[in-house]
Amino acid sequence: MREALPTRQRLLLALAKLRRDAGPNAKTGPSISAVAREAGVSHTLIHTKHSDIADKIRDGNGKGPKQRLAKQQELLEQAQESIRKLRDELTTEKKLNRGLASENGRLTLLVFRLENEVAALDSGARVLRPKPQSHKTTQDSG
Repeated sequence: MREALPTRQRLLLALAKLRRDAGPNAKTGPSISAVAREAGVSHTLIHTKHSDIADKIRDGNGKGPKQRLAKQQELLEQAQESIRKLRDELTTEKKLNRGLASENGRLTLLVFRLENEVAALDSGARVLRPKPQSHKTTQDSG
């Protein structure tokens, strides 16, 4: 009786039967090999001669082209979000680095000046320091 039906119809019936037998709560559908066994054909025949049925089987398992594309799109969006966050972090770190480089330059000059003062004091020279400038307001000059 199996051979009386065309191969395509046997494959579709086998797919429907395996889905029905799995029940509505099945997480995945039948595999291409399982459908081929049920229909009495090789899995290669499904891949080569009935690729539309192979796509239906893959779609039922969440492995069809649309599902793969959706998954790739989701991964791409996650990667783009990660890149955006890393770029923001890089910008922040560059600003911090510029500030630290400026402070480092100021402190290097201060160390150099203090080393010169220490050397001068060690040699017995009198170090002249400028008087601190007072900041007068217009009321003080009055």
